[in-house]
Amino acid sequence: MPAGDTLPADTLGNALQVLLQGLVTSNNAGITPADTVLQALGKLQAQANAKVDKDGPKVLSDNNFTNSERVKLANIADGASNDRSKHTGAQAIATVEGLEGRLDAALRVKIITDATSTKDYLQKIVALGPGYYRHYVSIVELPNIPPESAGFLSVTGDTFSLLISSYSTADLTVISGTLNDIASGTWRVNVIGKSERGSNANGEYVKLPDGTMICTHTLSGIAAANATPVASLFRSNSQNWTFPAAFAAIPSVSHSESTGIGLAWTALGSVGITKTATSISLYSFSQGVATVCITAIGRWK
Repeated sequence: MPAGDTLPADTLGNALQVLLQGLVTSNNAGITPADTVLQALGKLQAQANAKVDKDGPKVLSDNNFTNSERVKLANIADGASNDRSKHTGAQAIATVEGLEGRLDAALRVKIITDATSTKDYLQKIVALGPGYYRHYVSIVELPNIPPESAGFLSVTGDTFSLLISSYSTADLTVISGTLNDIASGTWRVNVIGKSERGSNANGEYVKLPDGTMICTHTLSGIAAANATPVASLFRSNSQNWTFPAAFAAIPSVSHSESTGIGLAWTALGSVGITKTATSISLYSFSQGVATVCITAIGRWK
C-alpha cells in the first residue's frame, strides 16, 4: 500500500481482530527495524514483564540493599544509638575485642606472661628494653609482687632500675643493680609501702612492707617459787604466749626480765616455738614475782 494511503474501514476493523498467534514474550531485547510486528509486540511485552512496579510513595534509587545488610539492621536493638553521650554504665576493657591490645600498643607496653625465677624475670624484662610493661606471672621469690602488676624499666649504661606497682596493694617494689648483677643474682630489692600495726589481748605486732613482722608482749606476775635441784635456784611454771598475729615461718624469740626480782633470767618453757605461739620459764636465785618482756621477729609473708 503506498505511503499516506489509508485502509478502508472494514479492512482496518478486520485487521484489528486478527489473533496474535505465535507471540513470544521471552525476549526483552530492544526492537529493531528487522522485527515483524508480532516480534516487536513480544519484545514490548517481555520488557513490561521485567519492570519493577512502583510501591506507593516509594521511589527507585541506584542504591542496592543486600541480604547481609538487612540482617545487620535486624540485629540492632530497639533504641540503639551511636550517640556516645547516651551511653551509660561501665564495661570491662577485656570485653571490647582488641581494645586492650591497642591500648598497650599505643603506650608501647611490654607484656611478661611467664618467668621461672626472679633471674629469668629480670632477664626477660631487660631484653624487652626500657619502658612501661605489665606482667601476669607469680614469682615466689618476690612475695610483694602479685601475679598482676605494672611497672617501668629504666636503663642507663649497664645500670638498671625496675619500679613495680601492685594492682592489689599500695606496695611499690624497686629492683636495681647492674646488668652483671642479674647474671650473678646480686640485684637489690627495696619495698616501699605502708606498714601495718595492731594489737590484741596477746600483745602488739608490726608488719613491715618487706614481709618482716615484730610481735611484742609483756607477761606480768610470773612467780619464781618452784624449788630446783640446784640450791637457792627457783623456777616459775611455764608461761605460754600466743602471738597476736601468726607468722609465715617459725620466728626468732627473745625475752628477759624487765622488773621484779632481779638476778633473774628466762628460758624456753615446756612448749617450743611455733608459727603461732611459744612459752618461757623464769629462773631466779630468790623467790619473787617478776615482769618479762618477750619479742618475736620473723616473716608474715
